[in-house]
Amino acid sequence: MESKDETTHQVVAYPAVELASFDAGDWATGKDRVTSRALPATLTASGAAAFAGFYAEGAELDPITLDGELGAEITEPVDVATTTTVALAGAKVAYGRAPVATVRVTGADGAPVAGRVTLTVGGRSVSATLAGGRARVTLPANLRPGSLQVAARYDGADGVLASSAATTLTVTRARPVVTARPAKKKVRPSARAVVRVTARIPGASGVPATGQVVVRERGKVIALATLRKDGSGKVAVRLPRLKRGVHHLRVELLGSAVQLPSASGYVRLVVRR
Repeated sequence: MESKDETTHQVVAYPAVELASFDAGDWATGKDRVTSRALPATLTASGAAAFAGFYAEGAELDPITLDGELGAEITEPVDVATTTTVALAGAKVAYGRAPVATVRVTGADGAPVAGRVTLTVGGRSVSATLAGGRARVTLPANLRPGSLQVAARYDGADGVLASSAATTLTVTRARPVVTARPAKKKVRPSARAVVRVTARIPGASGVPATGQVVVRERGKVIALATLRKDGSGKVAVRLPRLKRGVHHLRVELLGSAVQLPSASGYVRLVVRR
């Protein structure tokens, strides 16, 4: 509404102004209607201003009569809360083996929900889509050994709230298997024999053994080499010239932050005339 100030004659607009307050009193309801008659009403402060001060706040107004039709109740949609759980196939796994986690997400009523989940461990993340409120996720196989938190987060969806859960995974150092064999079982004193070495991590998911190998005879180191970096876990170690006779050699793979030390069985090498 608009009103003109009595003194300045300025026209002022009062959009959506609340003019009156009233006591609803007793309502009369029919099948689909509600009515109330002769409700006492008083002028509000904003209403007094809208009337340009002609009436004071609290002034009694003409009684109000209401007559309306009942309609359907309007309710605002409420986002559904969810619960996320995460479980590991094994709480402890060796380096090189891929841990497996199962994530389940349900609504407040226990029913499965749809959407995506993200698992984060060791600073790396893997995402998956829920099927029937469940996702089976394979984690990286080359996580650094130690105690790691596996955090699962449900991203939420339309009308469904996000949620999260966490568990602990222990990654231990791998125990490689080392095998060695001479390229030739018999060599001459003038030749330098070669020992072919292979190291692997049992059950590893595409993670090769790495590191330095040493060849020993009676505890003494006679040769050193490093496993190839092509992921094969192999190396050919050329030995120094050996004296005539039978030599029993052993190859050791040195330990590291991700692997335990490991050794091959004894290798028999004959140096003849």
